[in-house]
Amino acid sequence: MQMRESNVMRRLFGSVALGAALLLGSAGASAQEPPQQPPAQEKQTPDSATTFQAAGDGEALKENLPAWPFLYGAYFAILVLLMLYISTLWLRQRRIDGEIARLDGKLDRIEETLSAGGSRGA
Repeated sequence: MQMRESNVMRRLFGSVALGAALLLGSAGASAQEPPQQPPAQEKQTPDSATTFQAAGDGEALKENLPAWPFLYGAYFAILVLLMLYISTLWLRQRRIDGEIARLDGKLDRIEETLSAGGSRGA
């Protein structure tokens, strides 16, 4: 029984490690790509009384981070937590099954003792 539990846990942690390696490898590959620059536009000086002017140089700030590594990371974290939760439930259930089997055997021995003692007295 212990051998089977250790094999299951080894496979579980192996798959988690493989998923982490794949996630980190793909995130590292995307980090090496240079960010795309917005096309150059002619700067005009609008009248500040009639238009909105952003602080700084006035150019729109854009995010240069792709969203997919964060999405994969979130799904991976949820998957890992779910697998850990299921494995703890599985281990608890095995302990309960063992306890039930032990108590069932004890009950059978008590019933045998009572039936053997009852047949002597009859």
